[in-house]
Amino acid sequence: MTLRLNERDKRIIEAMKDGACIPNTARLLGYAQRSVYNNVTKLCTLEYLTKIPGTKSPAMYKAGPRYYAEMEAR
Repeated sequence: MTLRLNERDKRIIEAMKDGACIPNTARLLGYAQRSVYNNVTKLCTLEYLTKIPGTKSPAMYKAGPRYYAEMEAR
């Protein structure tokens, strides 16, 4: 089942899928850091993004298992 993500979610996933942090992503996309943080929390819960182990403040994120599953289904 494919979840319907809004445009902001899709932009954040595309910006962060190869390893990025929240502050850089917010700056790149022109969004507030808090807004990106909220979206990343949601996307991690849905397994579209995962935190890269061993990274600390600021944590780095990459594409998660659900992201890859949906890319294969396309």
